Amino acid sequence: MPTSQLVCPHCGHDGTPETSRPPLGSFGFNYLAEGVICREVHGFDEAGRMRLSAEFKCEGHQGAGARVECRSCWRAFPPPEGLLWTVEPAGAVQGAAAATLMPESREVSTEVTPESISRGLMAILRALREEVESRQAARMERIEASLAPLAGVMDAIEPLRPELDGLRSETEEQTRRLSGLADQMEELRRQMAEHEAAAGQRIESLEGALQGHKEAAAQAAAQLADMAREQETARRRMDAQAEVIRALHATAEEQIARREEMKAAVQKLEEIAGNLGKMTPLPEGL
Repeated sequence: MPTSQLVCPHCGHDGTPETSRPPLGSFGFNYLAEGVICREVHGFDEAGRMRLSAEFKCEGHQGAGARVECRSCWRAFPPPEGLLWTVEPAGAVQGAAAATLMPESREVSTEVTPESISRGLMAILRALREEVESRQAARMERIEASLAPLAGVMDAIEPLRPELDGLRSETEEQTRRLSGLADQMEELRRQMAEHEAAAGQRIESLEGALQGHKEAAAQAAAQLADMAREQETARRRMDAQAEVIRALHATAEEQIARREEMKAAVQKLEEIAGNLGKMTPLPEGL
């Protein structure tokens, strides 16, 4: 059954920017064939056939060893079963479907580590090396094809010397570029190591300060706990003293009441005693 979708079995990339891998953020696919034929994948047409760019990056034997290269992890895998493809005419690339190796406005992950930078640079170096090797192989094949009818004729080699010299110069230039990229990668590794060491020292100092704050907070918490216990003890003492004061107040009120009762009794006794010394006349009817 024909298929109209590509998914990398190695990293899960489906050709969209959302599934690309940092730090390069490259996305899309390349169609590779033996020799090597490298064309950009421009999506699928209405018939479900994968559309390939009319221009190819390198050339050689066509048709053998067809495979798809993921531009996120730069690993190749066999085309899915039932995949149909067609080569687009020159200039037929639609802007929305055209795959771009490195988009100008592309949000990438802010997490940068020496390993991710190293993998990205190694991917660039690998792509440059494969391009140089493919160009060299293509030119060597053309040279061999030109020499085949003229085997044993040294005069036929002379016209090819400028091309060989140009190939040698280009190879040397590419080698120098690769060497420069390797030096830059080593410098980036060194800088990242320095940044990691500085960050480690800063983190250690912050952890020490945090530990000091934790100890101070623990001491303050202990002091607060002691003050709370002292306040609870003082409150209990005040409650006990209040109970004693209330009891004394009740006793004093009781004593005052008894004193008033005794005073009233004494006054009544005095009145009784005073009446005993007086002669009270009898009523007139007696």
